[in-house]
Amino acid sequence: MEDSATKVTERKKGRVKDDGKKKRKREKVDVDSGREGEEELSEKRAKKEKKERKKEKKEKKERKKKRRKSEVEVGAKVEEGDAEAQVQIEDEENKTKKPTPPTEELSEPKKKREKKKKRKSEVDPESTEVSEPAPLPKHLSILEKLRKVKERVSSTSTPTTDAPATTEAQEQLPAPAGLEPIPQPPLTKSTKPPIPLSSALPPWLANPITINPTSTQLFSEITCISPKLQSRLSALSMNSAFAVQSAVIPRLLSIDGGDMCISAATGSGKTLAYVLPIIQALSNRVVTRLRAVVVVPTRELVSQVHSVARSLSTGTGLKIGTAVGSKALSLEQAQLVDEEEGASKVDVLVCTPGRLVEHIKTTKGFTLRYLKWLVIDEADRLLAQSFQEWVSTLIGEIERGDVSVQGEGMERVLEDLGIRRKPPGSSVRKVVLSATMTRDAGKLSDLKLRKACMISVESEPPPVPQGKDNGEGEEEEETFTLPPTLQELLIPITDTSLKPLTLVSYLLTLPPIPQVLIFTSSNTTATRLSTLLSSFSSHPSLPPTSPAASWLTQAITSETPQKHRTRSIRAFKKREVGILVCSDLVARGLDIENVEVVMNYEVPVSVRGYVHRVGRTARAGRKGLAVSLVGEKEAGWFWKKVGGKGVRRSSGIEKVGGVEFPGEGMGWRGVFEQVLYG
Repeated sequence: MEDSATKVTERKKGRVKDDGKKKRKREKVDVDSGREGEEELSEKRAKKEKKERKKEKKEKKERKKKRRKSEVEVGAKVEEGDAEAQVQIEDEENKTKKPTPPTEELSEPKKKREKKKKRKSEVDPESTEVSEPAPLPKHLSILEKLRKVKERVSSTSTPTTDAPATTEAQEQLPAPAGLEPIPQPPLTKSTKPPIPLSSALPPWLANPITINPTSTQLFSEITCISPKLQSRLSALSMNSAFAVQSAVIPRLLSIDGGDMCISAATGSGKTLAYVLPIIQALSNRVVTRLRAVVVVPTRELVSQVHSVARSLSTGTGLKIGTAVGSKALSLEQAQLVDEEEGASKVDVLVCTPGRLVEHIKTTKGFTLRYLKWLVIDEADRLLAQSFQEWVSTLIGEIERGDVSVQGEGMERVLEDLGIRRKPPGSSVRKVVLSATMTRDAGKLSDLKLRKACMISVESEPPPVPQGKDNGEGEEEEETFTLPPTLQELLIPITDTSLKPLTLVSYLLTLPPIPQVLIFTSSNTTATRLSTLLSSFSSHPSLPPTSPAASWLTQAITSETPQKHRTRSIRAFKKREVGILVCSDLVARGLDIENVEVVMNYEVPVSVRGYVHRVGRTARAGRKGLAVSLVGEKEAGWFWKKVGGKGVRRSSGIEKVGGVEFPGEGMGWRGVFEQVLYG
């Protein structure tokens, strides 16, 4: 039994081995068959690629054959033409010359050699004969050969060259149709006359009313001024009116007058010209309401206009208020508006544009419904800057308030019927002033002026600009006017390191206690220069007899707190301070009496800035001196712009020779160098 069982197991194992061997054989057969199939596919692909290559080669050969045939045909035609031309030339020579024995014809190998030489001369770029710089396209070469054949056949009387230059043939080829250059007219300079700006300006702006600046008139002769104000002017020792005052005050006091733009030099009395009519027009009011707003660009001007208005309104009961950014808004709101009743506490408000917009938007009870006067002083600066879009905000508030007033009583009924007697804002009298008044109709149109007129205080009417371009590519310059009593000097600076010495040397030539304004272009320079002059004048090594020992110097910049500014200006007015170094902050509108000299330590960036700087002296008919320290790089611009036709002056700018000062370490220069270098 055991033997039979072992035999069965052995048989099973043998069967399993046989089955495994069969499986391996099948797998090998399958793998071999797969490999054979892949090989057959690759062979088929290779055969197809060979066939395609053969076809491409055959096609290339056929193309080459065709090209050769065409070239051979063209060459045969050329040779035939050459042969005919040669025969004709020989016939003519035979007619003129004696007969010569016939020459033997060239053998065929010689002809082949000559043809090869010709081909080499055409192809080889290094040959001595003329060859084309670059191969021509095939169609152009064929056209060229045909043209040569025609020329050689037609020109039988003149000999032809064997190998003409291909560049000449290229030039003779016709241009492709439709690509010929279009003839252009010759360039000429435009001869159109410049379009005058007066054709686009309104008549009142193009043709201003011109007033002679030297004309004066007594206030007693201006009959429209009330006796009360006449006595007040006499008490203030104001007896004679300047040209701008005698021209503006009667027009502003007239009932039928419209809005007004005033252009007058600095120090000509513009502030009194508009403050006096406002005080007289509002002096009969019964209830305190905000009826006049004066907008100025700086806090110093707010203080100046406020003091003039208060001095004139004494005895009238009018209340004058101010609004500037240096004060707390809540404190100003309590000073301007009654919180309980919501009524105005002031009749006239002098303010800066930014703070005015804040009160319009945030102050409860602040309204312009009863406004009768709107004054914009230093308008060129205010209109050139946005200040929180103050123009559109202010004019919009005026129009809304005027509509609400017109809606009362009978006018409300007329408005419901679509009838309005006056346009909104027409009841407000607008006065726009500046020493450099803009004639930009676009900027002035934002103010919505009504029945406007332009008054220009100048000896001659200002020229009307001829547009943005005067025909020579240069922009037309603005025109400015300086006071006739102003003298201008220029001191050239060859070495910028010597500019402080030059300044001190000139200051030492002035009276012992001068009233001098020194302008710089930056706050840093103003502060450093003030410190330098103060240290120099108080240095212990400086002799007490030196004029510099009496110098008292202070500085005013935009970074100076308002209290210090006010204190410094007050001290300068009282002659407690003799030299005031300041940035362009004080260059506009500030009225300081008895300023004898204005010095430009740094040249201003614009002509407008120069006019406002030097306008701090020679005010109200008094004499003044303006001195500019100009470096070599700035001299060209200064003479062209400041000393050019754009600035109208009674006398020209005088150039002063180099200022002399002691040698190094000698005299006052030694003291100054100790302060400067330590």
